[in-house]
Amino acid sequence: MSVTEEKALLRKRFQQFRISLSPQDKAELDERITAKILSDEAYRSAETVFCYVSVPQEIDTSRILADAAKCGKRIAVPRCGKNGQMDFHIVSSQDELVPGMYGIPEPKGSCPIYIPGPDDLCIVPCLAADRRGFRLGYGGGYYDRYLAANPAMTIGLCYSACATDLLPNDAFDVPLQRIVTDKEV
Repeated sequence: MSVTEEKALLRKRFQQFRISLSPQDKAELDERITAKILSDEAYRSAETVFCYVSVPQEIDTSRILADAAKCGKRIAVPRCGKNGQMDFHIVSSQDELVPGMYGIPEPKGSCPIYIPGPDDLCIVPCLAADRRGFRLGYGGGYYDRYLAANPAMTIGLCYSACATDLLPNDAFDVPLQRIVTDKEV
């Protein structure tokens, strides 16, 4: 079986786990992950927080984004383009978000692009992750392309039930520096 085929099977498995979560269980797990991020030194010291705007099946980032705004941090959120390309744009309010590719809220094109610096943190969605920092996303390669060209301090958000010892990976996969789950940091 190829790496691509293995990843496709694993995506189905981990997406099924997410679907199986009750709203109460999901909210509890999301809150545990959020609390760990908000107390994390990398988050507290970051001048800019690069963070995805979650959709219902993902780990909820709304409280992270709200806290970053309250703390006066710059907030950069992704905007997906053609051919797997992605940029992060500075936003100052939810009013600057519009439905984008795949229906995911993205910044308007008029929001300025921002490139991560050494004091910035990129919070990355993970469908699954392994102990080495490799992640399984939805298969578009957006984050791998972005992080390969824009190295940053990275933390992936993942449910502990979707954390594993070893995920299949290839030369294009970019490992994250840390994974935060509902059980471990």
